[in-house]
Amino acid sequence: MLIRDLGCGPLEDFVRLHAPAFIHQIEIRAADDDRFARALKYVWLPNAGDDVSQRLLALGCKPRPFKLESWQTTLLPTRKL
Repeated sequence: MLIRDLGCGPLEDFVRLHAPAFIHQIEIRAADDDRFARALKYVWLPNAGDDVSQRLLALGCKPRPFKLESWQTTLLPTRKL
C-alpha cells in the first residue's frame, strides 16, 4: 500500500474519529516513524482551532473546509491553498 493511500484512507478515517483519545500516541509515532509522519501529510482534517486539531495540523495534516467532527470546537477561517 502506498503511503498516500494509507494517509488519505484508513489513517484519515482513524484520525477523524479517534484523534482526541490517541493524539499523544499519534505524535509519538510520527516522531519515531518517518513513513507514518509522511502518511499524516495526506490526512485532510476540518480546519478547527481546538488543541487536538492544531496539534494534528502541526504534524502535517491538511486543513480543509469540512464540517467539524464532534470533538472539534472552533472553526477557523479557510485559507487559500
